[in-house]
Amino acid sequence: MNKRTYSDDLLIRYLLGDLSEEERIRLEEEFFTDDELFEEMVALEEELMYDYAQGRLTGRERELFERRFLVTKADREKLEVVGAISSRLAARARAKRAGRQAGLWRKLVAFFQVQNPALQLGFAVATLVALIGCVWLATETIRLRDQIGEIEAAKEAQARDLGERMEDQQAKAQELTSQLEGERSERERLARDLAREKSRSQEQILPAIISFVLTPGSVRGGGEIKRLAIPPVARALRLQLNIRKKADYRSYRATLLSAEGEEVWSQDRLPHAGQSVYLRLPAAALKEGDYELTLQGMTAGRDFEEVATYYFSVVRK
Repeated sequence: MNKRTYSDDLLIRYLLGDLSEEERIRLEEEFFTDDELFEEMVALEEELMYDYAQGRLTGRERELFERRFLVTKADREKLEVVGAISSRLAARARAKRAGRQAGLWRKLVAFFQVQNPALQLGFAVATLVALIGCVWLATETIRLRDQIGEIEAAKEAQARDLGERMEDQQAKAQELTSQLEGERSERERLARDLAREKSRSQEQILPAIISFVLTPGSVRGGGEIKRLAIPPVARALRLQLNIRKKADYRSYRATLLSAEGEEVWSQDRLPHAGQSVYLRLPAAALKEGDYELTLQGMTAGRDFEEVATYYFSVVRK
């Protein structure tokens, strides 16, 4: 990278310690490979000291300069030397300007002295006109500066007023958005509560456990099949399986098959009383369709024998 990439302003900011860590490291890497850039940095550092000594730095620049270059006693002594040299050069420059002005004034007086009166009068009038023009120009300049200042102040006031109005509008928009969000959340909550109450009402109207009584059938298709209508709120079915005659079985087993012959549910040790056996199964296990339920009893020899077969059809409401 060539040193022309860096401006004097960037190099001065580096000297004052006003660069980011990334910019500082990249610039220091260039110092080791570019001698001209390093020499330019040294020259700028000397100019910065002269500017500080002559009071030409801004408040922030003076603060950064003092923090960077006036840390040790040696730094302060070096700055005193620079200040003395700067004061001497400034005094010499003022003396030269005063000498040039005095010489110019003497030449002007001599010029007017050697000229004839008519020419002197002409130059006097021209000088007076020039002075009047300078006064008028200075007055107009001051007036224009005042107008520019008033215009800039009015623009700043308008910008502040516009910014305040925009902030007010944004605050109102945020408040309105929050209100809408609150209302939407409240509507959603009310809808959930209503659905919950509706579900509870349905549960109160229809019991969660549905009971049916089944009697043995001869064969599938031998007569009208019992239809079990199961509502959506039902969680379980309680089937009362009636048997034709009482038998002395130690326990009972029930096996439920679908129309395709797949086992859907089975359960041992069913409760029984008299000529009825009771089976409880989840309603979700039964889909719409035809079913075959086989009831078996356990004999004294712990063997199972068929007691009855039940056929029914499930219908979902």
